[in-house]
Amino acid sequence: MAVGQVSGYQGNASIDFLENGFDQKIKVYNGTGAAVNNGKVYILSFDATYGATISTPATSSVPQHVVVIDNSELGQSSIAAGAYGYAVYRGYATVACANTIAAGDFLGAANASTTAADAGTSRTANSFGIALTAYSGGSCTAILFGDTVTI
Repeated sequence: MAVGQVSGYQGNASIDFLENGFDQKIKVYNGTGAAVNNGKVYILSFDATYGATISTPATSSVPQHVVVIDNSELGQSSIAAGAYGYAVYRGYATVACANTIAAGDFLGAANASTTAADAGTSRTANSFGIALTAYSGGSCTAILFGDTVTI
């Protein structure tokens, strides 16, 4: 996916985007205290020390960006605690999701959950993507919109 790559620095932290047309990944710091697996849903935030960071979704009246962990660019299935890795910001992703999701359902971010919720067949304030495939083996293939959501 490194067709177009933009890099910069904020303090000592690298800000890095990988893009390939519609698909975009952002380099994120895992400050959650535990390893995070590919496919899991997190909220994107920014920190003066670490740059782009992730946190577990939480209810907020402020719109938030949802990302899905995908560290496959580095040949890894997770991002270790205290390490940098990649997350899909917009585009195609394999997403950990609820077992009720069917192809065409919207994916929603849910409070305190790193698994996408079934937001039904109509887009809602917490919809961050749409399922291309039905739930199978704990995940689905989806397109992430890259928009902010309210959880």
